[in-house]
Amino acid sequence: MIAGKKWMLLVLIVCAFVTVKGQSTKFSGWFMLMNTNKINKRFSTHFDFQLRSDDHWKNTETIIIRPGLNYHLNNSIIATLGYAYNLAWRHIDDVRGPLGEHRIWQQLIVPQHINKLTINHRFRLEERFIPIAVKVNDEIEKDGYRYVTRFRYFFRSVIPVPFKKNFSSGFFTAIQNEIMFNVTDANNINNKFFDQNRFYAAAGWRLRKELDLEAGYMNQFVEGRGETYVNNNIIQLAIYLRL
Repeated sequence: MIAGKKWMLLVLIVCAFVTVKGQSTKFSGWFMLMNTNKINKRFSTHFDFQLRSDDHWKNTETIIIRPGLNYHLNNSIIATLGYAYNLAWRHIDDVRGPLGEHRIWQQLIVPQHINKLTINHRFRLEERFIPIAVKVNDEIEKDGYRYVTRFRYFFRSVIPVPFKKNFSSGFFTAIQNEIMFNVTDANNINNKFFDQNRFYAAAGWRLRKELDLEAGYMNQFVEGRGETYVNNNIIQLAIYLRL
């Protein structure tokens, strides 16, 4: 347990150091619906929907629809193959308009048990087809795609309050972090290996074993081209549904 606590503390220190670097600051809101539906012993479906605002909650900035098919290697390890559509509003000068990014993704979720605490580790690979935005007659249009392969590592732990091993309902806290790297074609995004980091802490209520409601704060640090950085302060609301 001591080793696990040291490991999590090290991750949090690194996250805090990264998020301090930001040059420009944003404040936005994210909503997320995460849904899993069991088909049989080996297969289930994955679906998540996300809605994100731009700075100071003025407009919609991003809509993400991400379906997938899960294969349960055993009772705890899950492999997934999926597709994602990311509709994002782009800005060129004073013109604003939406363009869609296509992603193919693969992931593996592996739980780690440290005494009574469970940490879920997620390893995800994304093949991204990012639209090239151009301004034509005061409208944003697509002029082909740029390709980037991105790797994402994520961990999350849900901690019941008061702590108990068999948790089916009641209050809980959650902590998670995700770090992302451009593993190929980084010149098509920010020309750097490091892409972004997301640290998140939340509180929630498990209404029943299949349903969680959650609200929390996320700090998103995004590495831009050259010396540009974005430090995004996010209030996130989330629903987790497991059927």
